Amino acid sequence: MKFLLVGTAFTLGAPAIISKGLPQFARVTLQAEPENPYDPNAVRVFVARDAVIESPELHEALAAFGLTFETLDFPFPLGHLGAKAETKAAKAALREGHQFELCAAWHLLAENARSAGRLIQHPNGSILVEVTL
Repeated sequence: MKFLLVGTAFTLGAPAIISKGLPQFARVTLQAEPENPYDPNAVRVFVARDAVIESPELHEALAAFGLTFETLDFPFPLGHLGAKAETKAAKAALREGHQFELCAAWHLLAENARSAGRLIQHPNGSILVEVTL
């Protein structure tokens, strides 16, 4: 199953990690977030330290957020699985022919509200999370 990764702009430094520190198909973990005040079905996406590739470009991108790689806490939160088909990212992905699920589908399939996946960076700028259950 493929889900859109959304909300990266709301996690300080996530855009830098995604664009400058993660290779295509980087491994991620997913965790249910039932205490999320905006969506009790929220699913947060995290990346482990060993999945991130350090480089001068990554350090520079993090510095733009006032961060350093050494002070990041891992596993690092990247964003959430997409919950709404009406979002701008969802519409762009559909135009590109991507089929994806909404996070409610993950809750129906994931055991212990935790699973693994990998990031797929699409040329149109969409970031997908391919989930393995």
